[in-house]
Amino acid sequence: FQRWKTHPAIKSHLEGGTCIQYGARVLNEGGYHSLPKLTFPGGMLLGCSAGFLNAVKIKGSHCAIQSGIVAAESVYESLTTGENAEEKTVASMGEIDADEPAIEVTQYAENMEKSWVYDELKEVRNCHEAFSKWGVGGGLL
Repeated sequence: FQRWKTHPAIKSHLEGGTCIQYGARVLNEGGYHSLPKLTFPGGMLLGCSAGFLNAVKIKGSHCAIQSGIVAAESVYESLTTGENAEEKTVASMGEIDADEPAIEVTQYAENMEKSWVYDELKEVRNCHEAFSKWGVGGGLL
């Protein structure tokens, strides 16, 4: 883009102008093979931070939203069921107890693996490698 702005046909339109705003976006294109461990004590990775981007379609909002839904359901399930559920302060009183240890909701990762997000990412998992190896024609086959 910087080089394009220096082209004589473009440069004449930009000379004397003032930049009023900069913007950029980085796409986390790792895909299926690069998904990290999704949970840690007291937190989890969702959406783009987890790499739930379909880089072939350059679409990720629907995957990010779905990962948020799955995360919420997993946390709710973890707080309201299982061993000592009635003793968990957040679940019983809606308050956070600083003495209660942070838990790792590993069910989130398991639920994500069962979701359509993983199916969608798995479907396009080798597309970029195919383009790199065989070019556009071979990559499309």
